[in-house]
Amino acid sequence: MVMLGTAHGELCAALHRDAFPEPEQWTAEAFTGLLSMPGVAGWVYTNHSGPTGLLLVRHCMDEAEILTVAVLPAFRRKGVARALIEGSLTFLRGQGVTSLFLEVSVNNSPASALYLALGFEECGIRRSYYPDGSDARVMRHDLHSAIR
Repeated sequence: MVMLGTAHGELCAALHRDAFPEPEQWTAEAFTGLLSMPGVAGWVYTNHSGPTGLLLVRHCMDEAEILTVAVLPAFRRKGVARALIEGSLTFLRGQGVTSLFLEVSVNNSPASALYLALGFEECGIRRSYYPDGSDARVMRHDLHSAIR
């Protein structure tokens, strides 16, 4: 995994574009802006094929939120998201973060299963959260718990 910086906006946008449908894609400008903000960190996962996924988090004090996890379709269910999340958990613990939150579509069963396996617990629902009108499941991870 490689830590992202503001110079990686185009790379992030390209990965996001290939991982999400059009209304959910973020622009290079959005990524560059986020990566220039205090408390925002991100990583890109690479293998022999090149960049295959990315993750961005924002942390403030003892809480953090996963802003996005994007994995190219050909590399889903191959450990990319798990590696990105586990890496972010290690980083966030070092920053003194105790709670990590995320939203995931109620329609994304594979991602929800991964988050549960990594120790996240459902703590709420955001109605009509996504552009297609679907709900988001809000999940929380206690970073003091053991890494699974």
